[in-house]
Amino acid sequence: MFHMENMVTVELLQKSQPTRPRKWIPVACFIMLILTLAVTAAMALFLFPNLGISKMILGKIPDKALNIGMIDSLYKLIGFVIVPAAVAFVNLFALIFSIKMCKCRRAYWWFGWILIVAYVVMVLLTVLFVLYYMVPFLTNLINKIPANILNLLEKVFRFGTAGYGALFALVMLFGLFYNVNYPAKYEEIYTLRKQRIKSFRDGSDRSAYRKRFYKDYKKGNWTSMMLDLHYKAFIPDSMEPMRRDSYEFMVAYCCERDATLKRAVFDQYAKEGRFLECRRIYQDIKDKSDIIEEGGKVVIPHYIPEPAVKTRKIRIPKRPVVAKPQPPLAPAKSATNPKSRKWSPEDI
Repeated sequence: MFHMENMVTVELLQKSQPTRPRKWIPVACFIMLILTLAVTAAMALFLFPNLGISKMILGKIPDKALNIGMIDSLYKLIGFVIVPAAVAFVNLFALIFSIKMCKCRRAYWWFGWILIVAYVVMVLLTVLFVLYYMVPFLTNLINKIPANILNLLEKVFRFGTAGYGALFALVMLFGLFYNVNYPAKYEEIYTLRKQRIKSFRDGSDRSAYRKRFYKDYKKGNWTSMMLDLHYKAFIPDSMEPMRRDSYEFMVAYCCERDATLKRAVFDQYAKEGRFLECRRIYQDIKDKSDIIEEGGKVVIPHYIPEPAVKTRKIRIPKRPVVAKPQPPLAPAKSATNPKSRKWSPEDI
């Protein structure tokens, strides 16, 4: 009777609401992608100063002498302090957007925790080395750390700054596809949505449905969503089999609408003071319901669909083929010798 498929019900829509598409996430991720790539590229220039592009860009920094702790030039101030601090500042907003995505879709926490740990570790290292470069008192204190460990930490700080900046840029790139990268367990919702979009021939109708889908999903207009997703169940004169979830929704929807209609009838009778009719309608409905609850069967008229009327093709009669005129036949030759006295019947 039914096609057994993944059920798309009101309960499923309610459960999937937190994972719904959000238009602001791809926009925010695009902006943060540009910013994270910019600060990460800036850090990479100082990590690889011998590259051609690095020499061209870094050569424009004025050779200005400074005296701030271990910072003795503007070049070191930008490369060791300003750029790492900018990476940490930009990645803070990228981390906030990443956590928001993880809260919407729990499956994203597999990279969410990695981002949180990476950000905390790198911010601590950034603070440590900014103070190390710029505060003489802390410089002398930190120098008590063994030289090999301090050098290792400094390399982790410098290369890690570019590394976790690239990691956040990769996550922001992933966030661009948030609205099309839906959870697998809710795939059937989006499959029905695609079918509904294809059912519209006009582009304006498709655009209107996309907007309605986002709005209904956000505000929880489940009936409107179900009417669109299960539109095939309400196509008049369709004899196609029906999905189980489409059937269940159609029955529930019709019962709800029928109850609204009956309520209007009761209210009108009550308004006119005709409570006798109200009691008779009640009794009739109660009697029929009791029969069904006691095991009675509903008898419906047998329906035989009318066969489609076959249209006969009008055959145009072919024109008779006119035989070509044949040349006159030559006179038959006598089988006997005319000089002979013997004649056959055919020769007479």
